[in-house]
Amino acid sequence: MTIEELVGQIQPACAETMAAARKRWRYKCMPIGSMGAFQDMIVSIAGMQRMEIPEIRGKMAMVIAADNGVVEEGVSQSGSEVTAQVVANMVAGQSGVALLAEYNYCPLYIINMGMKTEEPMAGVDWHPLMYGTANMTKGPAMDRETVEKAILYGAERVMSMADCQMDLFSVGEMGIGNTTTSSAVLSVLTETPPREVTGRGAGLSAEGLERKISAIQRAIDVNQPDKADVLDVLSKVGGLDIAGMVGCYLGIAASKRTAVIDGFISSVAALAAVRLCPACKGYMIASHRSLEPGAALALSELGLDPVLESGMHLGEGSGAVMFFSLLEQALYIYKKLPSFDEGHVETYEEFD
Repeated sequence: MTIEELVGQIQPACAETMAAARKRWRYKCMPIGSMGAFQDMIVSIAGMQRMEIPEIRGKMAMVIAADNGVVEEGVSQSGSEVTAQVVANMVAGQSGVALLAEYNYCPLYIINMGMKTEEPMAGVDWHPLMYGTANMTKGPAMDRETVEKAILYGAERVMSMADCQMDLFSVGEMGIGNTTTSSAVLSVLTETPPREVTGRGAGLSAEGLERKISAIQRAIDVNQPDKADVLDVLSKVGGLDIAGMVGCYLGIAASKRTAVIDGFISSVAALAAVRLCPACKGYMIASHRSLEPGAALALSELGLDPVLESGMHLGEGSGAVMFFSLLEQALYIYKKLPSFDEGHVETYEEFD
């Protein structure tokens, strides 16, 4: 399968089914529109699945792990060795997303797309395309072919899961330095100065933040990525985790399933996926607005307005997994709440 073939499988969400779902909400025995944004989310899921009463038969928390060569520039408080350690903690059930997945009765699927470590880990889909990307301040992070492979592998994995009745996916990551690459990708895609989209990540001093902004600007100046060519942007200033996440979004959309966006990095990957295939947006739901400065811009570019303003910036896909239960509760009301007639209540009149 090529990326063009993958994109060709993605169809817009079904407008007719969404109209039917809106009508169903309208006659539920409750004040009109009283479930707020959650009504719109269930309508969207109905359109994704082409089912007026959609289902969530299975959930999957995806995590794409990779290391980033730009860490050499002092853009993170931690070294690259922390990526593998956190992934090991995930496998052991001792990380934020692992615990949230356990709480939500949701399997956690980790893909190693490019960690520096060469020692395979049990419980991880071991598919390294590189052992860490190159330092993007000195040249491209990777070549275009590697980006394509990462995208396709991410897509193939979620498509195989969708065939096994997985209907709801979170798209998360682990990779020291990936707020730097995400800020670089967002800066290029939106033509926004790096300073406006770059934050402190997992924790940086004021001096460290300046190093990070400088590294991003140098990477853009050295590589001159073409904002109209998503693969060029990802290969020059992106990361293997971001590329794999782009593939997940495309694969979820091709499978007519639901992708729940997590925080900043997840939002940037979602934007890159939508730039590759605009119809992909119809299969996305935003869980929360990350505290990272670029998160609001990425979500604005996507035209998505998350309902949670929690100040979270844990990463790993954790916020998206937390959001699963809210979607499930909204769907439960949609399915179970009686209509006005069934509830023996006079239908509310709708006024402009």
